[in-house]
Amino acid sequence: MSTYGLGFDFGTSGARINVVEEENLEVVYEASCSYSDQTPQVWVDALESLTTNVPEEVGWRTTVRAYLTFLQIRKSIKRISVSGTSASVMIYNTRKGLVTRGPRMYDFSASADSVKVVSAFAPPGHTVRSPTSTLPKLIMWNQEEKIGADEVLCHQADFLSSQFSGRTDRFVSDWNNVLKLGYDVKNLQYPQWMADLFAAQKLSTDM
Repeated sequence: MSTYGLGFDFGTSGARINVVEEENLEVVYEASCSYSDQTPQVWVDALESLTTNVPEEVGWRTTVRAYLTFLQIRKSIKRISVSGTSASVMIYNTRKGLVTRGPRMYDFSASADSVKVVSAFAPPGHTVRSPTSTLPKLIMWNQEEKIGADEVLCHQADFLSSQFSGRTDRFVSDWNNVLKLGYDVKNLQYPQWMADLFAAQKLSTDM
């Protein structure tokens, strides 16, 4: 029996779904939807729409054939992947079970003061020195109001992946997302300068 991978891509104006047969890497189902706003609820609605609704058109396939194919293979999906826009982040309150700050999207520019704070610790030329990177956005949130013990940082893709896992007490991310937070993808660890920055800002490294 064939097995499949399910992939979601959330972009600047819409989302799309692809189901790929793993052995031959054949796309057996695809659909998309658009949105005009960027909020966690809009993303969740899009996620549900893509997995439950019949799209108007699916490439060269007829709607009925494509959707019936999708229904037949759902039980054989073995892996799920979610891609979001880079450095789109929010603060999630694990006690309340909801997003309490943000999102701050990929094109949001953090304040000059938060960039200055980050630049005092980050090496010259590091990507986190950019105002659109994740780390300055996090520092800016902390400057506006101290991040509490129940609050954690999560990326757009992390949040959407949790809709499948059901786990929101701690979010799991990937190298591409945490790169703009400061993660050292060569040595696979957070660098010491980040620990020093968090200590200076009285931020928990467990967030």
